[in-house]
Amino acid sequence: MKKLFILPLLLLLVTGCNISTNNETDRNEVNKNDIYFYTDEETCVEYIIFDGYKAGGIIPRLNRDGTIMLNEECLNKKGGNQ
Repeated sequence: MKKLFILPLLLLLVTGCNISTNNETDRNEVNKNDIYFYTDEETCVEYIIFDGYKAGGIIPRLNRDGTIMLNEECLNKKGGNQ
C-alpha cells in the first residue's frame, strides 16, 4: 500500500511543472506607458493623451484651481491674427 502512495508522490516531485514565460517582455509591456500632450488649435485647450497597457485615454489639463489649462502660445497666435 505504501508503494502505491509513494510512487505518485515521487513522480510529482521529480517531474514538477515548468511554465516558461518571457518575464522581460511582460515587464516591458506593463511598464509601457506613453504620455503625450496635445493642444487643440481651435480652442487652445491642452489635453493629456495616455497610451498605456491595455488602455488609454484623453483628459484636459487642469490648472491648480481646477480650471481648464489653455496654451499661452496658441492664445498669442490667435490674438495676433485677429
